[in-house]
Amino acid sequence: MHLTTDALEFLFWLPPAVSLLLIGHALWPRVPRERTPRRRLAAVLVAAGEAVGIGFWLGGGLVLFGWAFWYGDNDHWFWTGGWCIGAVVAGVTAAAVAWKLATGRASRRFLYVHAAGAIVLLASLGATYAFHFLNTIKGTNPDAIAQQFADNLSARTGEPIRVIETQRAPDDTRRSYRLMAPDEPRGRLSLHRRGWFGWSHSSSAMFPPSQDELARARQRLKTDTAGGKPILECITENYPGTPSAAEAQKLLDGLKVNSTRQ
Repeated sequence: MHLTTDALEFLFWLPPAVSLLLIGHALWPRVPRERTPRRRLAAVLVAAGEAVGIGFWLGGGLVLFGWAFWYGDNDHWFWTGGWCIGAVVAGVTAAAVAWKLATGRASRRFLYVHAAGAIVLLASLGATYAFHFLNTIKGTNPDAIAQQFADNLSARTGEPIRVIETQRAPDDTRRSYRLMAPDEPRGRLSLHRRGWFGWSHSSSAMFPPSQDELARARQRLKTDTAGGKPILECITENYPGTPSAAEAQKLLDGLKVNSTRQ
């Protein structure tokens, strides 16, 4: 696992490093002795590929580097500003590459280097999105996925958990399940279809024992009525048909009566 993590980190930082090399090579002012004919089509293709690749990898690299060593949170202006800086640098680099290739001010080596660099960046970008997409696929059988989720929850809580399907979309692209302990719900799970690839998690929630939630709501009502009401509403929604839900509904009805009198 350690080697796998190191390999993934290396593969992640490789495209930003390639981007920096392409930027330096494109903006280097030296004019080559050997010039090639004007290559307008190559200028468009290579420049477009570098603009997309450098913009993504340089912007992402700047954001993550700043997050790791500078600001450390998502509210800092550089979280979005880093992408803008990457886009500007990518645009300038692509313009320089296109100008040199279109006007014949570049050597064959320049063309080969930047064409190969664009291919590497775009291939890395495609592989990243493909890996992220495939990593979200949990299986092809939604019922089996829900049961596996319930088994994992059962292993953590130490109580048997069964799965009940509560909703299914008419086109069968979404399914919802309730995770039931012997006497009350312990969570819910929603799945959605990702085409013919399989099914992915859409959302999930784990529920603590209803008596604990009811006690928390009563404690909150003593000092903050407005803050306790949402807890009671969650109890009635998450634990339908249980004594705790019935008690929570009584408390909600009492709050409505009190607000009407006032």
